[in-house]
Amino acid sequence: PFTSSTAISYRLASDSQVQVAVFNVKGQAVKTLFNSSQSEGVHSLNWDGKNRAGQKVSAGTYFVKLQAGNQTDSVRMVVGD
Repeated sequence: PFTSSTAISYRLASDSQVQVAVFNVKGQAVKTLFNSSQSEGVHSLNWDGKNRAGQKVSAGTYFVKLQAGNQTDSVRMVVGD
């Protein structure tokens, strides 16, 4: 769990168009963290626990979804109080 911010790291096997977004447990988009092309290698993003309107999200479970080319991965994250 995290309360103020968290780092999200990932590795790309090749240059790709990448989208990293946060979703709530209902599957609703909360915030897009990155949407552009990136080179192969290790990358890291920070999520400050805020939605796209800049408001702090409620405590609970969220999912970070990474789409890079044909690859899709998701990670569960817990936001604390």
